[in-house]
Parts: sequence; C-alpha cells; structure tokens
Amino acid sequence: MEFIAEIYNELIENISLESVQLFGLECKQFENSEPGLASVDVQLEMHTISREAENVIIPAEFKISAIVSETQAKVFEINFIYTLLYELPVDKTYDEEYLERFAKVNAPINIWPYARELVSNLTTRMGFPSLYIPLYK
Repeated sequence: MEFIAEIYNELIENISLESVQLFGLECKQFENSEPGLASVDVQLEMHTISREAENVIIPAEFKISAIVSETQAKVFEINFIYTLLYELPVDKTYDEEYLERFAKVNAPINIWPYARELVSNLTTRMGFPSLYIPLYK
C-alpha cells in the first residue's frame, strides 16, 4: 500500500493525547560500581498499538543504563514503561500502517519529556547527580 501524506496529516489533526500513565518501573543501583566518568545508554521501544473504541493505546518501554567507561562496571539501570492514551474519534478509521507510523514518529516526541523528568528525579533519589537525557530528535 502506498503511504499518503495527506491521510497521515489528517490522523495527526484528529488524534489527541488524553493521558500518560507510568505502568511499570524498576531501578537498580550496583554496589560495586566505581566512581568515574560513566556513559549512558538510552533505549526506547514503542510497543504494539491497541485500539478500543475511540482510544488508541501505545506502550513506550525505556531502558537506561550507566556504565563506567574505563572499567565497564555497571553503575545503575532504570527500566520503565509508560502507557500513552490517545483519543481518536470512532468515525475516523485509519489503516494500521498510519497508526504504526504515528507510534514510531509522533508518540516518542510526546513521551520524551515525561521520561526525561522521571530519569532526572530517579537519579537524584539514587544519590547520583541529576541525569538529563538529551532531547529526542
């Protein structure tokens, strides 16, 4: 099927973010971590969309880890899942291709500020300097 930009733009106009919910969270600090300059790896996976009446539900799973660059010792891991709930009028139907593209392109932009705030707060509470993950581009 050919992707039609006008249909995608219409989807963008009709869909609205209704809520963001923290679905799961796990933090782990490693006792044997050594002080030093750490590198941080941020991974985001957008999961399968589900549609229930006017609701479009998109889970976003984050995996964040910090490793001391010199020794490769783990410093911490933070894993969490946010659920994004969008509303789309029931009379508007779109092929799965357009909803999947929305989940891969637009939803990460919507969820990223929530993830940045959570990671910043968690690293501080874990006793580390506040970690600011970069902007999503």
